[in-house]
Amino acid sequence: EYIIVMSKGSFRREGKGRKSTISRDEFLEFTRSVWRFPPESAKRVGHPAPFPEELPYRCIQLYTFEGDVVLDPFVGSGTTCVAAIKTGRHFIGIDVNEEYVKIAQERIRAITITITEFLS
Repeated sequence: EYIIVMSKGSFRREGKGRKSTISRDEFLEFTRSVWRFPPESAKRVGHPAPFPEELPYRCIQLYTFEGDVVLDPFVGSGTTCVAAIKTGRHFIGIDVNEEYVKIAQERIRAITITITEFLS
């Protein structure tokens, strides 16, 4: 997967009065030029082109604040939505493929149940 990040001038996180959930060490690691992750299993998530949860997790941590909304217009198996939930963000996931929507809904339901049980 390729992600190209461009910025006019220097990169700054504007968020006065908003809660950031990224640690200093994560910021230093996540702003390196190249990220490497082990591949995600298509069989495990039931989607032909899955990507590791760490990929959207890093983007969400770098570019959003707690409580923000993350939009995934090609939700697929819901990986970005799961990362959004785990980082305290809201999400909107869209896909034209009903089968993928069902897969994403199940993954989201499973992580929501797990978090609820953990907090109880």
